[in-house]
Amino acid sequence: MKKPGTKMISTYENQLKKFGPVPAALGCPKGRQDIRFEALTKYLNKGNSLLDYGCGFGDLFLFLKKKDLKITYNGCDVVKSFIEIAKEKYPKENFFQTEVDKKLDKKYDHIIASGVFNFLYAKSKKKHEDLLKKSLTILFNSSKKTLSVDFLSEFVDFQDKDTYHQNVSKLTRFVSENLSRRFLINHSYMPYEFCIHIFKNDEILKPKNVFKSKS
Repeated sequence: MKKPGTKMISTYENQLKKFGPVPAALGCPKGRQDIRFEALTKYLNKGNSLLDYGCGFGDLFLFLKKKDLKITYNGCDVVKSFIEIAKEKYPKENFFQTEVDKKLDKKYDHIIASGVFNFLYAKSKKKHEDLLKKSLTILFNSSKKTLSVDFLSEFVDFQDKDTYHQNVSKLTRFVSENLSRRFLINHSYMPYEFCIHIFKNDEILKPKNVFKSKS
């Protein structure tokens, strides 16, 4: 039985051979990647730790460095060749290989997953969604402050047979019932993508009935 994400990994490896270690190999043409990063990093704080889950070539690290956002960066990916390239580019940073739905060994203040779930992990959409829910739960449990995830939008004119476009209602129901009642959906930075920021602290301040934390 094939491991989840086998076809996805093969596709990325073929794109790497075709385009080289550039954003296009990750399915994100030049110019759009930084827009996505800008949206996903909204709640990062200086001095905190970050896991870039599905880090590709470590491009998020360079983005944060240019913005002078000093954080403890860590990156992981399921594609071995991506990790090898990231280590060559940024030898001082911590990169490691992981597997689809594998539990993490430690916790991080913030976890970002950029474009990680846009490619179907299984032939069955239902199976992919089950793996997605399991992965989100693992990532949320391994975050101390926020989990920020980018998805392809369902509000599109065309969907490739191998891509996954997230239903917003299904996502928010799962998040609110299983992870946190405090989250933010941003569908304003690109027409065919959106991201969700899920906050670890969803404590409610009584009797005002507002969220206690602002971070």
